[in-house]
Amino acid sequence: LNVEQNSEAERKGIRPGDIIQEINQVPVNKISELKDVVKNSSNRKGVLLLVNRQGSIIFIALKVKGKN
Repeated sequence: LNVEQNSEAERKGIRPGDIIQEINQVPVNKISELKDVVKNSSNRKGVLLLVNRQGSIIFIALKVKGKN
């Protein structure tokens, strides 16, 4: 996983090498799945990520930018 500098993800602590396994309790295996879950999220303000960081599981809440 690459993390864009100065992004919400970087500010919340997501690091290069982290593996996002779930978004809002929905398993994701590909970037396209991640984008679909975020796009179709009923909670347009944010998402909860389950992240695998070198074998340790952590949860990170992120705000989601709306498309208006």
